[in-house]
Formats: sequence, structure tokens, C-alpha cells
Amino acid sequence: MLQPENTNDQARWQYTRLCRNMLQGTWEQEIQERMREQMGLTNVGNLGRPSTSVNLLANTTSQTAIIYDAAPTVTNSAFDPEQAKAWSDTVNGAHLWGIMQDVCSKTVALRECFLWVVPTASGVQMEIVTPDEVIVDKTTGDASTPTALRRGVTFAVVSNLTGKTEHIDTWECWDVSDPANPVHRVLDGEGKDITADVYPDDKGLYPYVDEQGPYLPCVLYRARYTGDTFDPYWASGLVHGTLDIGIAWTVWSVCLRNNSWPQWYLVDGVVPGTSIADSPSMLDGINPPPGTIELAPNSILRFKSEGGPGSAKVGQLTPCDAKLMAEAIMIKQNTILQSVGVHPDDLSNAGQPQSGVAIQLKKSSSRKIATAMVPMFRDADTKLYNIMSRVHNTFYADAELGIPALPTEGWQIQYNLPEMSTDEFLADLAKDETLIELGLLSKVDVAMKYYSLTDPAEAVRKLQEVAQYNTLFPFTPPATKAKF
Repeated sequence: MLQPENTNDQARWQYTRLCRNMLQGTWEQEIQERMREQMGLTNVGNLGRPSTSVNLLANTTSQTAIIYDAAPTVTNSAFDPEQAKAWSDTVNGAHLWGIMQDVCSKTVALRECFLWVVPTASGVQMEIVTPDEVIVDKTTGDASTPTALRRGVTFAVVSNLTGKTEHIDTWECWDVSDPANPVHRVLDGEGKDITADVYPDDKGLYPYVDEQGPYLPCVLYRARYTGDTFDPYWASGLVHGTLDIGIAWTVWSVCLRNNSWPQWYLVDGVVPGTSIADSPSMLDGINPPPGTIELAPNSILRFKSEGGPGSAKVGQLTPCDAKLMAEAIMIKQNTILQSVGVHPDDLSNAGQPQSGVAIQLKKSSSRKIATAMVPMFRDADTKLYNIMSRVHNTFYADAELGIPALPTEGWQIQYNLPEMSTDEFLADLAKDETLIELGLLSKVDVAMKYYSLTDPAEAVRKLQEVAQYNTLFPFTPPATKAKF
């Protein structure tokens, strides 16, 4: 893949790729590189394959990227029955909610993620593009709304000379900063325009244009808004801490395997019927420590001195305390989490060092973190639905075939985050009641929070509806049976 010319983009790509490998579980090489920096080649060789079993970044991401664990409720007041069905078919055909779970994970872990809307023969489809493949050249002034970008793509192209398929690293360029002259073209590494080779059916016209003008077929999802288009290094302590914890568990695994029992040593003695292991082992060519005798940890050996009586010495090395070492590592894990804003009160008992579980956030903490990100995802989702509708209208809507055009505005989104436990709900309700008594909160505010509403007028209508129904159907507490 082609690399950016700008050194800042180069560093961003490299760091984002590190995070992506960690999120996907393909980060063994990254741990090895960090181990070489800290320990040197010899120690890395002795430690063997690094442990990837504890991944703080992936673990915390899976517990906080929960916005789409349940599909949101998406409505549009402009829908008629035919449009509602067309929208449902578009969403289901694109496997939208399954893809959005991955988008959410990558956005949380990488801090940004692009989602491309792609028209295909089977309908609208989605393609996730991570930030380590994209350079944004221009925006509308809103950093979250690019108008010109380049994506590094490797295309398979049939050579005109040999007739064979060649793989070419390219920049696919999109630019709608000048609505009168939108641009889509593909450039090779030397800057040559090879759009016609990559897209043989291309007629030189920008493909994404409707009555509203040209538009980019992608949306930028962000974990938080900073005024810059990319914010990759936020909470980088968690990323580097994940590598350090991976090294720590690697050392712990070696100690558990090799040093969690007393180690015998022999000075100036010979064990009858044995030989010193100085040559490569029969197993995968792995060398044992030089001058050792291989034996099971529970073996009892009889030693005979090579010289006179009493000249041989036998002893034991103190074993490591694997439990104490593991607890120390888990304390460090919690310290790393605190450095990125995860308070000890956010951890369940399963996340404490003595529990034996790496990290487990309380459901209330996961929901709190996800709720804080909802405004950013709501903004991006609204843009996404707009683009999905415009692509549908551009490439698929056909009145003669009975395929209606979709509205592009007026979307209402309700996110279905995990519900509170009964204890959490009652505690939150008691706090709201106190604030209402103090005059610091109204029932309208409580209704907006409870029903996930953003419009006070809508909350008022909901309260009026509830009051009307309660008048018609008054609540009668159930009789409590006497206990004997």
C-alpha cells in the first residue's frame, strides 16, 4: 500500500495500524518488538512465544462499544408504507446492524472509522475503512465532514501488455469541495491517472450526484469531537499498557511453567546413568539451558561426588510465587485503566486482583461510557441514513418498477442501550426525586432521560399521554398477604 507523504499522517497510520492489530488479535509481532526493546534478543528467545491471552484494549472495547448490541429504532415521519418497506429492505440487505457493531468497536478502539456506502448489483452494501488507509485533504470547516480525501487501495488490474492480472497500489481520490467540478479518479504511485484501467465502465462523470449536488459516499464516525479530523492518540496509555501487560503475562507464563517449583542445582557432582544436555533437543531444535540434566520437577535423585567425600554440593533455588506475581500484574492492569479514566468503582468484583478475572466493568459503567458517545454516533448515523437514501435514489429508485425514492431528511433514532438493573434504577430514581424536590430538575427532564428524547415538547406530550392513561386506568397496588 502507498504511504502518505506527510510525516504526521505516516505516524498516525503506523500507530492506528498497531491499535487495529491489537483489536483484531494479530498483535504478537508488536509484543515481540516491545520485548526486544526492553529485554534484548537473548531474553526474548528464552521467553519463547509471547502471550496474547490478556488484551486490555480489546477487552475494554468490547465492554464499551455496545451502542449497536441491540439495533436502534429508526423512524422517519415522511415514510409511507412503500418507503418504509424499501428502507427496511435496504437496511437488511446491507446487514447494517451487524456491520455497525464492528464500526462501533473500531471507532472506540481507533478513535475514528469510515463507513463507505457502495452500490452493487445486489443492492446497497457497506464497507468499513479504517483511518490507517485514508488521508483527508479538505473539510467543510467541520472537521467531521470531509469534502476531499484519498484512500490507499490495492487494485487488481489486467495488464494491456501481458493480459495478466497485476496488483497495483493506488490512491483513490474523492473531491466534492467544488460542487461544480466533483472529482473521482485513481492514481498510481507515480501520479498517473489509471481510473479507466480500474473502472473500465467509467465515463469520466462523478457517480454520486443528485438534485442536492455531489456528495462523498462515506461517513466519518468519531469517538469524540476535538476540532481536528483525527484524534488517534487519545488514551494511548491503554494501548502501550496493553503491550506491557502482554509482556508481563508472557514472563508470568514462563515462570509458571519453569520456575513455580524449587529448582535443583548440583556443584561438582555426577548423577549416575545421566548425561549433560549441551546439544540441541530433539523437540523442534530447542536448546535446553547448557550443562543441565532434564528431569521432572517431582523427581528425587541420588547424587555421587566426582571427587572425595563431601566435595559435591546440592541445593535448591527459591521458586517464584506465581499467585503473588499474577496479583501484581493485575494491580498494574487496574492502574493502567485508571490512567485512562476507568475508576476502581467502575470495576465489578470480578475485576479485582484477587478474583482471577482480568477486567470486568460494571454494566452501569459500560452504559455510562456508551451514553457519552451517543451524540457523536447519532450525528454520524444521521449522515449515514442520508447517504444511504441518496445512493438508493440515485441507483435503484424506479417508479415503473415500484421501487420508491426515500426521504433524505427527518430521521429519528432511539438507541436501545442495556437496561439498568433494578438496584441501579431505584438509586437513580431516588436521586432524580431529590433534585425535583430541590427545584433543580423537572418531570420533563426526567421524561427526556427515561425515554431517550431530545425534544422537550415531545417529552411534555409523553407526560400528558401517561397522565391521561393513568386517569383511565388507575393503578391499584396489589394486596400484601400476611406472613405467618
